[in-house]
Amino acid sequence: MPSARRAPAPNPTLRALLAETGWTQAAFALAIRRVAGEAGVPMRYDRASVAHWLRGSRPRPAVQRFMAEALSRRLARPVTVPELGMGGSGGPGRPAPGHSPSEPRPPVEGLPVDAPGRPLDS
Repeated sequence: MPSARRAPAPNPTLRALLAETGWTQAAFALAIRRVAGEAGVPMRYDRASVAHWLRGSRPRPAVQRFMAEALSRRLARPVTVPELGMGGSGGPGRPAPGHSPSEPRPPVEGLPVDAPGRPLDS
């Protein structure tokens, strides 16, 4: 007998982090693409992708690390993969190349800044 497939549970933890940043879903997707691009990994995530994650789907572990890095830069504090509320499948968060956890993180390039380290939603 086939098992009934359950819809993923919403992710209030990720929603709270996104609210803390002040970013729209589109701005978060852009920040993820920029961080991934810095690592030489082209990505095509957009607002719809973020909406899926907020509804409980989980991207690949590498994407989760880019998500954590983008949030860390925006919030000017470390955000680890387990803090994304995705069940810890992404492994430990990693800082961007050339950044130690004790150094302030730069804003995501290309996003306007309203205060030190706080890119604006454009």
